Amino acid sequence: MKDEHETHVSTEQSASQADARLPSADEHPRRPSGAETAAGEGSQAPHRIDSAQAGELNAARGVRPQRFPPRYRLRKRREYLALQRDGRRATVPHFIVITRFSPQPPSRLGITTSRKVGGAPTRNRIRRLVREFFRRHRAELMPPRDVLVIARPGSATLRYRHVDVELTRAFGLTPAAE
Repeated sequence: MKDEHETHVSTEQSASQADARLPSADEHPRRPSGAETAAGEGSQAPHRIDSAQAGELNAARGVRPQRFPPRYRLRKRREYLALQRDGRRATVPHFIVITRFSPQPPSRLGITTSRKVGGAPTRNRIRRLVREFFRRHRAELMPPRDVLVIARPGSATLRYRHVDVELTRAFGLTPAAE
């Protein structure tokens, strides 16, 4: 007698609901009606190239790599603290630059951007601009030195040319002829 309540249950759906993903009363008004299309079969070719391929292509074209390798970065907290304690400060409207001569090459860079400067995308943009300045002017920093650049509020609106002018002044470099 245990099957008695299950014997008269239909297992087939009506024709209107056979292809529907959701009953029409519960469908989302912005979604297309009907089932989704099936994914294509087989492997798909990648649309992007990996970094190794990009490096090979750039080398073939004679393009120099534009990276900022770890040997050019201040990486440890104690390095930042020692630089703040012993370094020489230069202040420009949007940055504070602290430098100290390094006992061995190469010159290294550290960047500090607080939340007072802006949100994460803004702070990342400022860091990219400062790194680009350092990458372009690294050879001019003789003798080698460790550099800490602290972004001040208001630096979020700067374009590269303004960063270049301010940091050139703060580093004591000769401005590039335009």
